[in-house]
Amino acid sequence: MSSDVILIVVIVVLLAVSALMALAETAFVRISRIRLMNLSEEGDKRADRLLRLLEHPEKTLNSVLLVLLACQMISATLLGTLLEPTFGAVGVFVGIVFEITFVLTLAEVATNT
Repeated sequence: MSSDVILIVVIVVLLAVSALMALAETAFVRISRIRLMNLSEEGDKRADRLLRLLEHPEKTLNSVLLVLLACQMISATLLGTLLEPTFGAVGVFVGIVFEITFVLTLAEVATNT
């Protein structure tokens, strides 16, 4: 398998993880504490874990945002590395525009609506 194909696969995986982390962030912020308490009283262990995470939301959100940012930065760097040898500075510019468009519209805005 060519190194370009491997880079493309890694970029796609990183973008997917980035979108997943954006979804996790949105879900965590919008979760109903009352509903979780009801589920916890019914014996749902997952609700118990989420309630413990909600006791210190800044720790959980910081972890999620760190992974999100790392995925976005690494995928942008890899995309620039992939496009620069073939297209030069224009390739890096196109990669940056693609990253901004994809991450902003699909990973951030779409998950919050």
